[in-house]
Amino acid sequence: MTIPEIGKKCAGIYSPTLLQVALLCFLFFSGVARAHRDSPHIVFLNPGHAHESFWGDVDRFMSAAATQLDLRLTTLHGERDVFKTLDLGTRIARMEPPPDYLILVNEMNSGPRLMEITQNLDTQVMFILNDLSPEDKEALNHLNGGDSRLVGSLIPDNHWVGYETARALHQSLLKQGRKEHYRWIALSGDDVTPASVQREQGMRAYVGEHEDLTLLNTVYAYWEEEQGYQVTRQLLKRFGSVDGIWTANDHMACGAIRALKEAAWRPGHQVFVSSVNSSQKVLDALERGVVSALGAGHFMTGGWSLVMIHDHWHQRPAAEQIHLQQPLFQLVEPQGAFYRILRSSDWKSYPFSHFSRVLNTDKWPGYHFLDPTLELLAPTAKAP
Repeated sequence: MTIPEIGKKCAGIYSPTLLQVALLCFLFFSGVARAHRDSPHIVFLNPGHAHESFWGDVDRFMSAAATQLDLRLTTLHGERDVFKTLDLGTRIARMEPPPDYLILVNEMNSGPRLMEITQNLDTQVMFILNDLSPEDKEALNHLNGGDSRLVGSLIPDNHWVGYETARALHQSLLKQGRKEHYRWIALSGDDVTPASVQREQGMRAYVGEHEDLTLLNTVYAYWEEEQGYQVTRQLLKRFGSVDGIWTANDHMACGAIRALKEAAWRPGHQVFVSSVNSSQKVLDALERGVVSALGAGHFMTGGWSLVMIHDHWHQRPAAEQIHLQQPLFQLVEPQGAFYRILRSSDWKSYPFSHFSRVLNTDKWPGYHFLDPTLELLAPTAKAP
């Protein structure tokens, strides 16, 4: 027998048959499928831009949580366009296979319509940051005999942060020297989104408790720096001078600061500014004293919701609905522990599993997110 003939003989003996190849593929992909069923697929419909300071932070914190908890996360962005957000809801409704969980934000009151668009999906739904109204929840309960897809919600206490940033702004003014009256203006987000409405309500509640504070006007700057700049210019021209500017987010605060400087007012000395969020830009302003009061931390809500979803997935079918409202904010002090955490942004090292009921059956602390112990759990971060 020649060498080529021997080669052909050996190849005939050892080459896999079509049936063997098919069997190997079946076993491989069955294993992948089983692994995926042990790891739920979650779609987060982010209503903002990926490049925005707040919504980008939401994405990054959620990504770190998903990696640590072995969850498959897909994020889609509505780019602050409610019509695009609803279009993405339609795209999600056509996904094959459908996701196991869908995380929604009731931004611009889009939540009820998104629930309607996705009503035929066999997908569990959680709301974060902006919840459905009690009336909308009641309507869902009567939809087709009850909508059982809603498994929970995690909502920050926006009234708290509105009130507390107003208090901190007032305290900054008092430290400069007491006056009979302090004149304020306020830049709110919009008149529909629950977070905006509740922050403004918190601010107004604080102002109403103090006779030395006069709120001259509240305007909507729609969360944008340019809008914040334009409306602050107009208000400064109208009122001449103000002592404090309360803002509902960092973009609007940066616009207000630009308008103040253009009008030759010194923010942090002549006019005091408060805000919410934790972009590096606003943290810089806080450190320099340009921003006098800052609340932050609620960007973590998405990551914490993944902890809750992780536990829900592993507790099926006994898992219960959990609806939580927690502060999820802290006031940020320059060079304080929370400030250093925000500067570091080392979310990959964050102890998400510590808060999981499934992973901590003996010493589970409960779903108490962003409580004082968090500073002890966070990675050590040196001040820049």
